Amino acid sequence: MKKQKTILIICTLLSIGVAACGPNEQEIAAQKIEKEQQLAKAVETKRKGFHCLSGWDGSHIKLASYVENNLRDPDSYDHIETRISPVTKTGTHTLSMKYRARNGFGGMTIGQVAATIQNEGCGFTIVSSE
Repeated sequence: MKKQKTILIICTLLSIGVAACGPNEQEIAAQKIEKEQQLAKAVETKRKGFHCLSGWDGSHIKLASYVENNLRDPDSYDHIETRISPVTKTGTHTLSMKYRARNGFGGMTIGQVAATIQNEGCGFTIVSSE
């Protein structure tokens, strides 16, 4: 019986200690503000269209792959830059991508592709290609 009381007292003290060590109101408020800031940043990233671009080189991965696979020498493809506009009222972005690739004569040339990108799903439609 004495052993059970001792265990009960220890458990009670541990419970009180854990409750006392929990986050206080200031920490909870700070965590809430941090979550709100992260959400606002994610919303802004999506509005700007960056969620559709590679974190590695800034290219639109599916568009770059499509362009590369349709070159005379796909192994020569080299992404230069991609620019994307903020989302429009229709839910699309305008994208411009420059790349370098070998032409039919063996020389390196710069090409450019313009596309419309869907904000949801990041699908693309090529508008022009040089």
